[in-house]
Amino acid sequence: MSSSLTGQNASSTKPIDMSRTFSSHFRQDNLNVIWANLNVTYVKCLLYRDSREVGYVIFDAQESNYTNWVTKERVVDASWSDLTKAATYNNFSIVGD
Repeated sequence: MSSSLTGQNASSTKPIDMSRTFSSHFRQDNLNVIWANLNVTYVKCLLYRDSREVGYVIFDAQESNYTNWVTKERVVDASWSDLTKAATYNNFSIVGD
């Protein structure tokens, strides 16, 4: 977790630009294809406004697949104090309801 929170031992690869794969999303086009080979440990989901980070959620993505890393049980840290594993949500997933 320290690399996700402090940057130590984290990848130095940064986005080349802020181009979007969908009208409101920034992500790698083939992520669903390469996920299993990435050995993902943590995922930091960032929210941007005017190209500036305004919020984040860090998920424990160990032993996850392309969609199941987004669960409240996997929340490690967030910029919102009420976004925790213990909180109650109507829905919390990539797939939705």
